[in-house]
Amino acid sequence: MTDDPNDDLSARLQRVRGDGWPPAGAGAALRTRGDSRRRRRAAYAGGGLVVAAAAAVGLTAALGDGGSSTSGLPGGTLVTTSAQASGTPTSSGTIAVLPPPTSAGTTAGSSSSSPSPSSSGSASSTAASTPRCVTTQLSASITRGDPGAGQRYAFLELTNTGAACRIQGFGGVELRDAAGTVLAEQSRDRSAPSPLTELAPGAAVSSRLHWGVVPGTGDPQNGACSPGASVLVVTPPDETHPLQLAWTLGPVCGMRIDQQPYVPVQ
Repeated sequence: MTDDPNDDLSARLQRVRGDGWPPAGAGAALRTRGDSRRRRRAAYAGGGLVVAAAAAVGLTAALGDGGSSTSGLPGGTLVTTSAQASGTPTSSGTIAVLPPPTSAGTTAGSSSSSPSPSSSGSASSTAASTPRCVTTQLSASITRGDPGAGQRYAFLELTNTGAACRIQGFGGVELRDAAGTVLAEQSRDRSAPSPLTELAPGAAVSSRLHWGVVPGTGDPQNGACSPGASVLVVTPPDETHPLQLAWTLGPVCGMRIDQQPYVPVQ
């Protein structure tokens, strides 16, 4: 028996457990297992870093070659990639900031796309691109309208006998006798609309004519107005070559025929 209590305790344990404990080499085995665990932990940690680095490199490559993984994401978006491999611990995610899209590529909802084309042209714009109607492709006719007290009306029609063409306005109207003397001239009624009309082959436009039959200033004091009137000379709008129609609608007083612009025949 010594004075050191530790020696006494060691002796007691030796007596209780018997000789031969701990077995020879037990300490070395324990140290070997501890070293093995530490190496595995280091390997796991190193593997996580390698996977994270590989993921970051992969993301960088995707960004560099326009990979589909970033398709549709606006510039400045944070993307987290997991550095996780099967059977290995998970490391912290890698955060990448996507750059704004360049002008070469647009994202959904981008306003940098080309303007859409305009809507189809209106009837007037379509007619404006059609050739003008010329006298040689038009035929003329006149139809008596309903009369009023001292007033007479007629409808002058121009029909397209050729290819599609456009027409607009008044043209010219004169009432003449057989010798070519002008007995009544045109007076344009500008209160009525003057549409630009595209005439398909066989289509027609009409202009309303109006005149009085009560003698007035300038008319003969004895006999009918416009004596000998026999020809109505009709010049289509924007033309200089006229058409001629036989006049059978009676006298025209006041030496004037009021005309409205040509409009499509419905």
